Amino acid sequence: MRSFQAVFTTITLGIILSACGGGGAVSESDQLGNAQDTAVSNGSESTTPTTNDTTTDSGQTTPAPVPSAPTSGSHPIVRAETGIYGAANLAAVTVSGTDVLLGWFQPNDHPSGGYDIIIDGVNTKAEHRTVNTTLAIGGLDLSVQHCFVVRARYTQALPTELYDSNSQCTDGPQGENQAPEISGNPADSVAVGDTYAFTPSATDNDNDELTFSVANLPTWAEFDTQTGTLSGTPAAGDEGDYNNITISVSDGAGEANLAAFSIAVTADAATAATGSMSLRWVAPTTRTDGSALNLADIKGYCIYIGTTRDNLEMVVDLTEGDRTDYILDNLELGDYYVAVSVYDQQDVMSNYSNVVMKSVVN
Repeated sequence: MRSFQAVFTTITLGIILSACGGGGAVSESDQLGNAQDTAVSNGSESTTPTTNDTTTDSGQTTPAPVPSAPTSGSHPIVRAETGIYGAANLAAVTVSGTDVLLGWFQPNDHPSGGYDIIIDGVNTKAEHRTVNTTLAIGGLDLSVQHCFVVRARYTQALPTELYDSNSQCTDGPQGENQAPEISGNPADSVAVGDTYAFTPSATDNDNDELTFSVANLPTWAEFDTQTGTLSGTPAAGDEGDYNNITISVSDGAGEANLAAFSIAVTADAATAATGSMSLRWVAPTTRTDGSALNLADIKGYCIYIGTTRDNLEMVVDLTEGDRTDYILDNLELGDYYVAVSVYDQQDVMSNYSNVVMKSVVN
């Protein structure tokens, strides 16, 4: 709850009416007489006017007579007119029980017409008109915010001059908390070796700070409680289904849950789409001219493969003359045509062997 304080301004060449005794009109001579003995305070400075003493022929000083201070009855304390008119400063607006308490100060002349209170842009005029600098206003609906302005009415001016203060408002009502909302469509599968990432969308009408949590987080994944992001890269051995994953968001008072979802981790896509081919052949023992070919004369073999019989491409140069088998890996699934050629120590190459068709499957 905010509080306010009254601010008393400097009294310059004026008179403070006594809190005791009767009231009455204040004459100009009374004002000047009181000014002679009145210390004038202005913030941190204090000045005492010089006394108008008279000197007799004998050299003795005779102080001027000082009239007694006038007294006041029920009249408010006022300052002498300086001719400076202006707005009051509304210092505080505080709700107390069923009332709204206003407090302001006036650094200028006191307005003879007092102050009107403007509530939510409407001048209440005589209903709340006052000559004081504090006021309690009741009868307002405090479930909504209200804003106030104090209007100074200088009726001593011709024509009357009006000055509006700054505006101050009551605190807005604290409504019931609204739970946050969360949405999103997470992917339901990821392959081994691929990265999975999902971030939900979350909003809060109260603009509260949000935090996230998760239930049934996959062992290969991690979770960010500030953004709600679930991410990770499953490895070989993580294949399988991860069910009932639930991401929640909270504003500290309310919570919302994303619909539970599952993530299926499948085998490596490259492995699943490829296979291998096992080849075996018989080493030649003669040349094309009929002469003998010893095994020691064989330097190596070339392996050819293609998707058609007439379009073969060399894929392996096997420089091991005593090898008669080989495995081709990472071939896309399907049918292939394969042939082998042999070359001797002088790099003389033979023609293709017979062409065979082989299938690559998982």
